[in-house]
Amino acid sequence: MNQNFKLIIFFLSLFWVFACTPQHYNPDDLPPLKYSFSTIVKPLESKELMVVEVFVRVPKSELQFIRTKRVYTAHLELDVNLLNKSNERITGKIVDEFTEQKDYKADSNEESFVFSQFHFEIKPQEINVNVRLTDIETKRTHVLAQKADYTKFYNQNLVLGSCLVLINNDSALNIKKINFRRHVSDASDSIYFMLPIMGIGGPFDITADILKDQKTFETKSWTLNANTVDTLLMLSMPLNNLVYDHYNLVIRASNSTNESVGSESSFFYKLKGVSFNVGNIDEAIKQLLYIADRKSIEEMLVLNGDAKRKAFSAFWKKNDPTPDTLDNELMEEYYRRVAFAIGKFSYARNGWNTDMGMIYILFGSPDEIVRAPVEMNQYPNETWYYYQHDRHFLFVDRTGFGDYRLLSSLNEFGDWSFHY
Repeated sequence: MNQNFKLIIFFLSLFWVFACTPQHYNPDDLPPLKYSFSTIVKPLESKELMVVEVFVRVPKSELQFIRTKRVYTAHLELDVNLLNKSNERITGKIVDEFTEQKDYKADSNEESFVFSQFHFEIKPQEINVNVRLTDIETKRTHVLAQKADYTKFYNQNLVLGSCLVLINNDSALNIKKINFRRHVSDASDSIYFMLPIMGIGGPFDITADILKDQKTFETKSWTLNANTVDTLLMLSMPLNNLVYDHYNLVIRASNSTNESVGSESSFFYKLKGVSFNVGNIDEAIKQLLYIADRKSIEEMLVLNGDAKRKAFSAFWKKNDPTPDTLDNELMEEYYRRVAFAIGKFSYARNGWNTDMGMIYILFGSPDEIVRAPVEMNQYPNETWYYYQHDRHFLFVDRTGFGDYRLLSSLNEFGDWSFHY
């Protein structure tokens, strides 16, 4: 047997060993961790450094809870770094946190989040705020980033810091009152926001505009009758004649010597209770297939315009676990799963309408996936395990092209409901 033939046999053997070995899932099989952060930049009287405060909100539903004695515990790591324009680290902090709850699933209220706050003082410059979240138990990790340029922060006698959108008009900066997602519903008649201002040469004129595609929808002005100012402004604006879309919030401040500075943020104006992931309402109604009966779906689809939107909203209003809050968390999670299924499982059919998509939408991310892609006289298959539900689902690809089908009748699974 020549040397080349031996090498071929060796590599084929290696391939067969690895192909026939069951493969457990890795963190890439799961959707990105869903969390939010907001940043506020504030001036200091010395004008040598500026304050950068980073606020992070992590839904407990994104974390893996493990039973410890009489409670469930999740372990997370937050790594917050400030980078310069060359992506070199200026400063940062890492925190290791544990959070507990009595039940496996968190309730949908403000206690269902882990809040963290980070304080930094750096020289004014262009910065990139990086926030990395890691769920220690599953090893899932994700990074969010936000850039801003503060090189001219102290170029004038008037300084305006960054703008934070709030849930309401509380008179103090409370991390739980920050509108992290910057969603404002039509149930509110105003948008609330805050930003720091420091300067001399008063009085000071403040103007705020709500803009979309360079068109102004709302304008409001205020005057601060003082010679000097160093405070956090708590402001609000009415929301009139807005359509459901993205908007920019632009604030300008000027003093008596005609120095002028600006700051801006953005927000999404939405129908109350409707998920941000809903784009086409007809498609969103069809995607109710797993939690609504076909008759209800057909009745909504034949409606027109406002009637269809109201019927869709009414359906989710009846299925809102926290009707007193701005967001319908159940709806948000449902359509987040739909969006992930479309991106992950689409093949000949739309991903949400596949067997894998159906199971993912109903049960969420599996606790474990075991794959056996190549075996003698057997089709590639995957088994998804949901230990908290005492369930497992076997999918088989009979085509060899990734079209996995559920190898069981739906009637065998008993409780066939949406698990949130």
